[in-house]
Amino acid sequence: MPETCSVPSSQVARRVATFKSALLPLSETFILEQVASCSFWHNRLFGYSLVQGGLSIEVVDHDVLWHGQRPLLAKLLNRVSRQRFEPYLAAKRIRSFSPDLIHVHFGTEAQSNWNLISRFDLPIVVTLHGRDITVRPDEWESGNQGKRMANYPKGLRRLARDSRVHFVAVSQWIRQAAMDFGLPSEKIDVHPIGVDIRRFTPAPELRMSPPVILFVGRLVEKKGVEYLLHAMPSILQQSPQARIVVIGDGPLQDSARSLVRKLCIPVEFLGSQPSEIVLGWMRKSTVLCLPSVTAKDGDAEGLGIVLLEAQSCGIPVVTSARGGRDEGIEDGVTGFSVAERDIEGLADRIAQILGHEALRDRLSLAARDRMIRLFDIRSCTLSLENRYEKLVERHLKKCTASRL
Repeated sequence: MPETCSVPSSQVARRVATFKSALLPLSETFILEQVASCSFWHNRLFGYSLVQGGLSIEVVDHDVLWHGQRPLLAKLLNRVSRQRFEPYLAAKRIRSFSPDLIHVHFGTEAQSNWNLISRFDLPIVVTLHGRDITVRPDEWESGNQGKRMANYPKGLRRLARDSRVHFVAVSQWIRQAAMDFGLPSEKIDVHPIGVDIRRFTPAPELRMSPPVILFVGRLVEKKGVEYLLHAMPSILQQSPQARIVVIGDGPLQDSARSLVRKLCIPVEFLGSQPSEIVLGWMRKSTVLCLPSVTAKDGDAEGLGIVLLEAQSCGIPVVTSARGGRDEGIEDGVTGFSVAERDIEGLADRIAQILGHEALRDRLSLAARDRMIRLFDIRSCTLSLENRYEKLVERHLKKCTASRL
């Protein structure tokens, strides 16, 4: 049963419990930064366990159920209680925080952990990022995304009918994808996460020479690194000293390395790296390329935080990311957008940036300015906190009316 409505004192700061099962992979820095950037809400990060080799969450208020491997007793109790033991413990910890609202990142997390979050009679915000809403429903239902997730589309739509649940899309494109998935438009607001413009700043020194083309992302189908690699021979004809630096790993790493050997192009693979290393490379790169495509299962880029981070560092970007090319950049002003899988277009736009210093400078200044105006994480989070406030006030009015 969900906990009963409670009306917090107006003198007490609002509290939001942000939940993610595993805290936190290196690729989910954006969750940590959003929690840290709350201005007038006390935001505590909750999870079942820590990701080995993942992000350090010590910089934010947090509460983790298991700091190491789950005890044998917990595993046995889970089995006999049909997976309800851990949600019970986690709910107890969350209740001790006295939250006014629950925030869950990713629709998959919300559906998988409904046994936990549904225990609270509080507003529940679910942020939709990309794969959780762009992969086609039939792909989930077929079991291709894992047998345990076959009921995900049905479960998410059922969850959407709950009056406590509200959705946040990180871009207008993700909002449309959510509507296509079957979620009601009136329950979906758009709130980009934004970027820390005080940390992601332009380098005071000159960028590296020879020029560096930077790719940051997992080596999976939707990130499209192969299209950048195929474009490189044409780029080298105009900028013979250029090289590609790839930050990220994934299942396509071996095939990407094989393609590099076949094309005989200068590429450095650095693997997955922490945010500070990524920032260092952004500050000394000439251009960032995110050649994302729509994968066979429908998975596509929601916005691409890396696009925002690069522009905040004053780096021009070239991208085909679905959300990013229309909302994350301003084509011809802060970078260039190209069609998916357009190898010739990628090569032409990157070569333009590498070969024209005046163009690079103009794009760089405009990119930094746009991030300050539109994607400062503090402003973006403040907008989200205002949304939290409205949802809580609406919930409290409903609670008050139910008592009359």
